[in-house]
Amino acid sequence: MDAMEKASILRTRALLLAHELDRPRQPAETFRVAEFEFAGSRYALESRLVNEIWRINSLTPLPCAPRFIRGIANVRGRVIPAIDFKKLSDPADQSEGFARQLIVIQSSETIFGFLAQSVMALRDLSIQNIQPLNTGFAGRAAQLIRM
Repeated sequence: MDAMEKASILRTRALLLAHELDRPRQPAETFRVAEFEFAGSRYALESRLVNEIWRINSLTPLPCAPRFIRGIANVRGRVIPAIDFKKLSDPADQSEGFARQLIVIQSSETIFGFLAQSVMALRDLSIQNIQPLNTGFAGRAAQLIRM
């Protein structure tokens, strides 16, 4: 094998093996969430929004309320509307979940609770792992619920 053949083979190998160096990735935005399950679906809320998680025994029905409000609960003397997150995100949903817990959300303006069969865990979630909900949230609700 002469020098030109060797150079050609080495050039070909170099081109096959050459690749761009991996650039360091920017850290993804993450935030702490409380993951919960209700009516066969899993949801997550930013933990900074969660005031407390309350075990509920019963709900008092609220006549003429929208379908996503399943009733009201008495939590330490406070009347808290109990929201069915599945019906809020999908108004056509007909499933009925049995709630054991109420995830109480409180801001300076309002207090309400999301029904949950179980709270799974607190964990860090990357913003890239969020799946948007098909909802029509507007106003203050849109600020509280990250999509």
